[in-house]
Amino acid sequence: MVMRRYALRAVASALLVSLAAGCAGVAPLDDAELTGLALASSEDLARYDKAKERRARETFGSASFSDGRGNTIASFGADEYDEYQAYLRDHPEKDPYLGLKTALQKAMPAWPTISLTFQSTRALFDTGEASFLTVAFFLCDEESGERRLYGFGMPDVMWRDRFVGEELAQEIEEAQRSEAQPQEYEVFFDYVHWNQEEHLQEGAPAKLLPLPGDLCLALDRPNYPFPSRVGRPLRTDKNVVNEALAPLPRPLSIP
Repeated sequence: MVMRRYALRAVASALLVSLAAGCAGVAPLDDAELTGLALASSEDLARYDKAKERRARETFGSASFSDGRGNTIASFGADEYDEYQAYLRDHPEKDPYLGLKTALQKAMPAWPTISLTFQSTRALFDTGEASFLTVAFFLCDEESGERRLYGFGMPDVMWRDRFVGEELAQEIEEAQRSEAQPQEYEVFFDYVHWNQEEHLQEGAPAKLLPLPGDLCLALDRPNYPFPSRVGRPLRTDKNVVNEALAPLPRPLSIP
C-alpha cells in the first residue's frame, strides 16, 4: 500500500511538471509590428515555392523503392536529392504524395493566398522546441469554439525567403546584433473563410466571406501530449484583411 501511494504521488508529480512545462512561455508577437498584408503576387508565390524546394532539399535524408517483392529497385542518399526528384518525375506512380496532391487540387477551390509581413526585435525561435517556427490564426475577440481559424492552416515563418529553423535562428540573432534593428518575417497562408455550412446544408451558392473580427496571429509550439502552447498574438484590424481581399463577399467556385 505504501509503495502504491508513493507511485501515485510520483505520477502526480510528473504530471504537474509536464503541465508546468506546457505553460512555459512562447515568444510573444503583441509587440511586433505589421509591415504588410496583401494578396500574394505571382512573384511572391514563386519565392514561396523556391523556399519550400530549398527546405525539401536541405531536410532530405534518403529514400528507397522496392518492386513489392522485397527487392530494392532504386535507392538515394542524402546528397542525391536531384536524382530522387528525377526518378519521381519518370515514375510518378512511386510518388507517395502525388495522389493526395492531385485529389486535393481537384477538390479544393482556388483559395486566395495572402502574404503577411511583420517586424520583431525578439528572438522568436526557441532551440530544441520544434523543427520550424509555426504560427496559428484566431479571431481576436471571439470566445466561442469558432475562435481558431483552422482553415488558415499553421504555416511556417520565413525570414529572407527561408523558413526559420534552428540553423537559420543563429543567422537571425547575428543579424539582430550587427544591424541593431527589428527583423522582418513573412507568413503565407490561404484565406479559407466561406459560407461552408450554408452551402453544404442548404445548397446556397458558395461565397468567400469577409473576416468578421480582427485577425490574431501567434506563435504556436507543440507540447505533445498536451495542447500546443500559443504566445501572445499580433493583432491586425479586420478591415486591413478585408480590403486586401476586396470585394467581399464574392462568389466562390467549388469543384
